[in-house]
Amino acid sequence: MSFGFNRATGLLLLAISAGCAPKPIAMDHVERASLSSGQELRILYYEPPDFKVPPGTMPLIMFGAVGGAIAAANMEQSQGQQTVKEYDVQDPIIQVRRKFVPRVGSLLNVDMFGETTPRQDDDLDSLKKEFGEGYILDLGTSKWGIFRKPFETFHYVAYRGRARIIRVSEAKIIWQGVCDLEEKDNEHTPHITEFEANNGALLKDNLAKLAASCSDELLKQLAGNEMTR
Repeated sequence: MSFGFNRATGLLLLAISAGCAPKPIAMDHVERASLSSGQELRILYYEPPDFKVPPGTMPLIMFGAVGGAIAAANMEQSQGQQTVKEYDVQDPIIQVRRKFVPRVGSLLNVDMFGETTPRQDDDLDSLKKEFGEGYILDLGTSKWGIFRKPFETFHYVAYRGRARIIRVSEAKIIWQGVCDLEEKDNEHTPHITEFEANNGALLKDNLAKLAASCSDELLKQLAGNEMTR
């Protein structure tokens, strides 16, 4: 009986937390030719979503399946914000930006300039209204945190990020790269407390590895686009 309740609750939480992951978009030859005609890329990046931390089970017991799912989501948000603040956890997109952006400039042979402060709104029409024309390379985190598979006791760190090249005048994404990564050690299955130890040292190390891998993956996707020209 108890197992059935936990299973139903777990599936409900998965359904609620599941988001629409962005998909890679290849750049066609016409757009690539236009981009290389003396164009510049404006670099933007965005504030990340809430850092994810697995909630405890107490709210589920107190409020039932649906109410417990809502309470768990609120607890997850609060715990995530506390984790980022307490351990001074940096959004991996900052590291991705430092490594990826200069390589984009070299690969596409375009000049680049950008902002150093993260933005809130990545809506295409809003960008068109603000900038009017030109091209934008923007980067953002869409998922990051400490996760746990249903009915398992160990935890792992995961990260999802994306980069877009946008033709502003038409509010059109002409290229999009996506990374969706997990840092797991098959020989060591840590509990969440290990990520919290030593001022979050293991957590920060895992996120740094994922950021480096994400940058490499985005460049691989963009370079693959270039190889098809």
